Amino acid sequence: MESISHGLLECKMAKKIWKAAQLTVGSQGEHNQDIIGLLQILPQQQTNIEGALVAALLWVIWNARNKWLFEGKKENPIIAVARAESVVESYRKVKQPEMNFVGSQKAEELNQWCPPPKDWLKINVDAAVDADKQMAGLGVVIRDQEGNCKAAAVKTSKVFGSVAMAEAAAMEWGLQVALRVGVTAGIFESDSLEVVELVNKRTSNMSEIFWVISEILEIRKNF
Repeated sequence: MESISHGLLECKMAKKIWKAAQLTVGSQGEHNQDIIGLLQILPQQQTNIEGALVAALLWVIWNARNKWLFEGKKENPIIAVARAESVVESYRKVKQPEMNFVGSQKAEELNQWCPPPKDWLKINVDAAVDADKQMAGLGVVIRDQEGNCKAAAVKTSKVFGSVAMAEAAAMEWGLQVALRVGVTAGIFESDSLEVVELVNKRTSNMSEIFWVISEILEIRKNF
């Protein structure tokens, strides 16, 4: 019969997730502990971790183990850690609604639209954020090399986070729209430098935006 401490600290999946979080656990005092005990002990032994993140990591480890045991699906440890950190970050924003959700990191507006190569389509995506209502308007326009509009769509979406989070949501939705209208070769364009660099894997980010980026990378495999 498996103990809680073994399932959350010592099994292979748990160890991979703790390692991805750059935390060392299982050294002393955690064995045969219940979840409440782990929540008390682990933050005391780790100077660079808070109780909320410990709780979130234990939660994603438990979910990852259930997926493996009952569905045969392996969780990517890096994505699991990003999910835990995004939960903590979202919790902070809910607790502190006065935080400024809108940054000034939006890239300089493009002065001229550049057509795609022959037999390709260009998909431009953008987001406009209403910080007070925490809503974003997402827009997608698909054009050919002559500039002819092949498809266009807009929608509103609830957004908790920075402008980059809204831009990432617009990129993800743009990919979904492109798939629906049959695009197979497309150039996706966004005015958010952060999102573009994350999608192109030129930078890394362990915040909640990484969760959306991972979904974008999965959808992009269809093109």
